[in-house]
Amino acid sequence: MAYIINPSGKSYTYVDGDQKTDLSVSTILLETEEDLNSIGDEIAVGSLAYTAGFTKVYQKDFDGNWVEVNLQ
Repeated sequence: MAYIINPSGKSYTYVDGDQKTDLSVSTILLETEEDLNSIGDEIAVGSLAYTAGFTKVYQKDFDGNWVEVNLQ
């Protein structure tokens, strides 16, 4: 198990109805796709996780799930 978290350092505004929350999305380089199970809940919605060479790419959805991205 290994991964590298690269925070964007930029603040984005997440709007949910009348609530607004500042958050920072990240990109995460995964050693294997199984490492998705080890990434904590603190990673923001909209963040991307990928394996080397972008063989597999995932984005965190609004429900906190990692969804595979089809790049074709």
